[in-house]
Amino acid sequence: MPRDLKAEVVAGILVDFIQLAGRARRGRTNVELYLVDNAFHDSRLGSDLPALLRYYYETLPPDRQAAMARIYGSTLTSLLAYAGLASTEDAP
Repeated sequence: MPRDLKAEVVAGILVDFIQLAGRARRGRTNVELYLVDNAFHDSRLGSDLPALLRYYYETLPPDRQAAMARIYGSTLTSLLAYAGLASTEDAP
């Protein structure tokens, strides 16, 4: 599968993660998602989640990155930290 298509699939997965976390956060419940399938972490095939998150986020224009930071806040910050990136709102 081409990398950009993989990144679009990851974008869809992120929406699901964010919706799941949002449902749990109603009522101010802390949320932790555990990605237990090794496919999320195995970088040998270029389909690991951190690499695809980095690719997807880094290919967005700065205004879209900033919009995502405003909309998703700490959720985006956590996902980007998992991918080894800082969000736009963390940038100097």
